[in-house]
Amino acid sequence: MQLRRLATPALFAAAILCILWLAIEAAPNRRVVVSLTTFPGRVVRIEAALRSLSAQSLKVDRIVLSLPNDVLRFDRKLTLSNEEEKLLETLQRDIPQLLIHKTTDYGSATKLLGALELEHDDDTIIVTVDDDTEYHKHTVHALVQALEDQTLQLSKNPSAPIGPTCFVCQKKLWYWPIGIHRQRHSGPCNGFLNAFAGVAYKVSFFTKTEGALKHVFDHSSWEGVPVKGCRLHDDVWLSGVLYKTSNGRIRPQVVIPGFSPILNHLPYNEFSINQVKKGESEYRDPCLKFFNWLE
Repeated sequence: MQLRRLATPALFAAAILCILWLAIEAAPNRRVVVSLTTFPGRVVRIEAALRSLSAQSLKVDRIVLSLPNDVLRFDRKLTLSNEEEKLLETLQRDIPQLLIHKTTDYGSATKLLGALELEHDDDTIIVTVDDDTEYHKHTVHALVQALEDQTLQLSKNPSAPIGPTCFVCQKKLWYWPIGIHRQRHSGPCNGFLNAFAGVAYKVSFFTKTEGALKHVFDHSSWEGVPVKGCRLHDDVWLSGVLYKTSNGRIRPQVVIPGFSPILNHLPYNEFSINQVKKGESEYRDPCLKFFNWLE
């Protein structure tokens, strides 16, 4: 009887250790990198975004903040103010994962391309976000989990849907000729992702898709690309490059998380994309047309 009493706690402890060991063994061995971009004039707005990203429920291995050496999208030279330089120093001290990456200005797509310059492992997951948005603590987890579920489904069915996971995707409806509409259900989207709420990519989407890595860095690599529009509207460009180079195989995959991925979005300022006159009709739509409205 005494031996049985002693054995019960020991067996229970052994069972718990076994479960923990299995959980560790089953945990995905993947690297998660959060990536965003900013430039002088916007740096003063970035603190809430970075602090919310450093406090995510899913461990983030690195936060890449791409800071272009020269901002080519404006007609004037931009330099960091003393306030912005001090803020970046403070954030680097407070957030160990933060890496400030000086790079080329690829337009709005710098939020992803900056990280692609640094991250080369096919299995690495890059989550892109905006610099003026505070995110829910489970935002990164929801996107990454959906991407890992996608990988699991692919192992069972090679023809299963594949593509970057996002919360918002817009598309043109063939039966409604006016405007662009948001997809309200989860799953594949025959449209373009909206990156403001967050998007998760596997590096392999670009490294394993012939031509994707080459084209995504060069807006003029295809004849006829409306360069200004595609540089300005990175959501269309990134969706379009993956769609075109994969022959329609890689498309945005919408996630419905059950919570708002965004806690707060700062008011727009003079550097916001919506300040561009006729930004949709003269810039976004020509880029969409080049990709056949993503069919």
